[in-house]
Amino acid sequence: MQKPRHEFTRWYDSYENIRVIMAVTEHFPTIERHYIAQKFHNVITQHGAQGYQLDMGSEKVLSLYKSKSKKRWYDKIYSFHSSLNSLMTLPDTEIALVSEKCKPVKDEVIVIAKKLGLDLDEILPRKEPEITPEVEEGEPKEDLTINEDLIQVCKSNTAKM
Repeated sequence: MQKPRHEFTRWYDSYENIRVIMAVTEHFPTIERHYIAQKFHNVITQHGAQGYQLDMGSEKVLSLYKSKSKKRWYDKIYSFHSSLNSLMTLPDTEIALVSEKCKPVKDEVIVIAKKLGLDLDEILPRKEPEITPEVEEGEPKEDLTINEDLIQVCKSNTAKM
């Protein structure tokens, strides 16, 4: 069984369609990678994504710096490289809009992956849903306990600020 290659998140991982496109396409042969890269690039170009955000945060600045060395698989494919660099400089709201427009590309990636016999469950591990304890009005359930020591540490740290 193959372990997922990336145990950390990239800036685009919070945009589901882009996340799937990138994670699955990484496992494609070269011809299919270039095909999807061009489709992805077309969506971004049609959206008119022209990077313009000056304050991107350290994660995105580091990503732009890394893109220049072209060590990541997608930096070696010009269409992906330029598309992701353009997207990265957009505000989050614009990236979310572009991601929605990428749904047909994501769907095509899934079809190609199935034709290639790729195991999508291995490539795209399911995110564990966040479990929010249910609390009825009034007293909290018995299994919800408050750690008094933690509360004291928090109060102490807050007072120092």
